[in-house]
Amino acid sequence: MILTTVGCENELKLNGNYSTCHNGLYAELYIKNDSMQSVTSMEWISNRVKFEIKGDTIYHLYFGEWADSAKAKINYINKDGFELYYPKDNITHTFKRINSEIDEYEVFWNEFYKRRIEFGCIPEYEKVRLKENLNINSFLENPLDLQEFKKKKKRDVTTSVTNETGYYFNPKIKDSIFYVYNFPTKKFTDSRKINQIVVFKYGENKHKYEDETEILIEMRVFNSDADLGKANLI
Repeated sequence: MILTTVGCENELKLNGNYSTCHNGLYAELYIKNDSMQSVTSMEWISNRVKFEIKGDTIYHLYFGEWADSAKAKINYINKDGFELYYPKDNITHTFKRINSEIDEYEVFWNEFYKRRIEFGCIPEYEKVRLKENLNINSFLENPLDLQEFKKKKKRDVTTSVTNETGYYFNPKIKDSIFYVYNFPTKKFTDSRKINQIVVFKYGENKHKYEDETEILIEMRVFNSDADLGKANLI
């Protein structure tokens, strides 16, 4: 790849790490002395290739398997960024300096994708998926206002104690207990399929219905119930 440069000679000292984005494809460029390396969000890492500056032009080969060269024009923006314009493809890439350290390989990709999100380089299809994941995570973290729901169902509930060995949540609290709330709906037909909520209870209120400290562990929803709100998944 041939890079035609514009600017003063001292502006050509591009040593450092840079990020860029084009059509949702995020890439980082690592420049050190007379060589550079590219990494993309397709999880592709190039070999380090050498370049040579002659006058206002930088010469080096394409990253990857091709031995062809190309040329681009550099517009040096400031000490923290520059642009590469490729006349053959009529494409401009804007590079912004990365001020953080580049970690070792063991944690490289995690940090790479964090920088990608911070840079805002996410294709539309991934934005939709991320939004869906955020909605799912939000629901799982708080699927139901348990105390408000219990107030509505105070006259239509039975309780029982369940064995905690079936749950991953097993805190070492001696006076703790797992309760099952059974909430039959008006038109349920199968006594084995009653909406249930399992909670973890401890302390002085563990045997009381009104308990702000209880923790929601599991929901078993077999029948539609509008009082469940967003947890009404039937």
